[in-house]
Amino acid sequence: GSRDGIIQIRSVAALLKNDTTPLCRIPINSDVLSIAIRPDNQEIAIGSANGEIYLWDLRDNGGCVSNKQLEPKKYFRHFAAVVTVQYIPYKDNQWLLATGSDDLTARLWSLDGKEKVRFEDHDGPVRGIAYLPKDKVLVTASEDRSVRLWTWKDDLESIDSSQPLSGELIAKHNGHIRPIRGIFFRDQPRQLISISTAPKIRFWPIPESKDYLHSLMDNACKEVPNMEENKQEMEKICSKIPKQPSEP
Repeated sequence: GSRDGIIQIRSVAALLKNDTTPLCRIPINSDVLSIAIRPDNQEIAIGSANGEIYLWDLRDNGGCVSNKQLEPKKYFRHFAAVVTVQYIPYKDNQWLLATGSDDLTARLWSLDGKEKVRFEDHDGPVRGIAYLPKDKVLVTASEDRSVRLWTWKDDLESIDSSQPLSGELIAKHNGHIRPIRGIFFRDQPRQLISISTAPKIRFWPIPESKDYLHSLMDNACKEVPNMEENKQEMEKICSKIPKQPSEP
C-alpha cells in the first residue's frame, strides 16, 4: 500500500526474477495506512486515511491475473483515519477485526462489517493494537502516551451493530513520555513490546497471574534510573502509582 491509494499484489517468485509487474491492483481512493493478512491467508484488511476499512478475498488469488484492477469486496468505517488493523481469533474458528483510529477509539468488527465492541478512553489517536490470546485481552497504544488493556463480553453474536458493547478497561499504563507509535505481543517469553517517538523500544513482561495494572506500571518505573532524558517527568508519573500489596 501507499499514498497513491492503490494496493498492489505481486508474486514473490516473480520478484526473485526481477519481475515487478503486479498480479493485480486494488484501488482504495484514499491513502493506504495499514494492512493485515488474516492468519488463514484467506483475506486481507486495509485501513485508509478516509476512515474506511476494506476487506478483500485472497482465496484463489482473489481473481488476480496480470495487472488486473479489482474492487474490494466490502467496507465499514471509523470517523477518522484507520492507522492499525489486526485480525484476532474468535470461537469456532471465526475471526474478528480489531482497528485503531485517529478518532481516539479502537473497535472490534465481525467480518460482515458489524461493529461489536468499541473501546473509548484514550485522549489521543490509537496507533497500535495487540491481542493476548490466552488472556482474551486487547491492548491499545496511543499518542496520549498510554497503553491500555481491555476485555469484553465473550458472546458477540447477539450484539446489534447500532449499539456496540463498550469495552471494559482493566488496566492503564502511563509510563511513556512521548507519543506511542505501536504495540506488539510476543508469546515466548510473554511480553508487550512498545515503540514511541523517543528512540526507545520497551519490553513489558506479562506475568501469568499477577495483576496487570501493577505489573506493567512497576516495570515502567524500573526503567526510570536508566532514562536521563526527561527523568523528572517520568519520576513524577511513577510517584502517582499505587503501591502493590506485599505478597503473603
